[in-house]
Amino acid sequence: RLRNKGEYSDTYNTTGIYENPDAQTQNLKSEEENIYENYNSSEAQTQNSKRFLILVKALAPLTQNEVINKIKIDSAVQEYAEKVQNLSELVFGNRELLNNYLTQIIKNPQLGETYSQKLKNSPKSFSKLAGFKIFGFKSLRRIRAENNVPELCKATKKYAKIVEIHQKQILKNYEKKQEQIHKSVVMLSNEIQHLLNLPSDMRKNILREKNTSQINKKLSVFLNQVNSRLSTYERTAIKENDYQTLANSIKVSEVQAQKIINLVKEAKTCQQEIKDIISSQKKKSLAVAI
Repeated sequence: RLRNKGEYSDTYNTTGIYENPDAQTQNLKSEEENIYENYNSSEAQTQNSKRFLILVKALAPLTQNEVINKIKIDSAVQEYAEKVQNLSELVFGNRELLNNYLTQIIKNPQLGETYSQKLKNSPKSFSKLAGFKIFGFKSLRRIRAENNVPELCKATKKYAKIVEIHQKQILKNYEKKQEQIHKSVVMLSNEIQHLLNLPSDMRKNILREKNTSQINKKLSVFLNQVNSRLSTYERTAIKENDYQTLANSIKVSEVQAQKIINLVKEAKTCQQEIKDIISSQKKKSLAVAI
């Protein structure tokens, strides 16, 4: 389960996202679980590679430190951290005074409200204000420090809100990726693979004599599984014939990545050929009818 807002542990448990596998591969659920359990068996991998083009995978648990580091490098988070630091310079004469508090907010965004209220009610509990006050006389720095306390409170609260939003997005993206790679892509039948390996002209001649609706249906299921399994980034790699990027992203050999690219591209080409054949046949039928 996801932790409550602001609550962390060493890892983020996301096991619940596997309960509803994709409808198109529902009938393969037990096979996929089998693959995952026997993933370290080379014999099992060899057998499964014949049945599946892309196997089920699992992401490593997301740690607290990974989340913190991702939040720290976010541009919006850095922008508001700098605002807090600049205001800290005006209020306390020390821009680094609140850095530790900012780190604590990254770990628990709810602390932003706590620190903001404390700054509002008792700024001197953090440190002495910049400037001085003697016999009721305030220096310009002290006046400026007191005037900027409300702005520092607002900036601290805004910083915490941005951290919270980014934290949720990181966890959401992790779950999405985890769910995505827990799907497999079933290998096309030998008959369709043979069809896809034929030269385009020869394939078109065969398609004109066959029941293209069943072939088209199988190709659609295959391509839907590919789209569901791969990210936009990975699908772009296929489009651009970038087998190295694809191999690195889905953790397969470059040879396997190139095989995936070839099959996907030929499947799309074959679907277009089927569409063109059906369109041509309809036009001929209309011409005969007229």
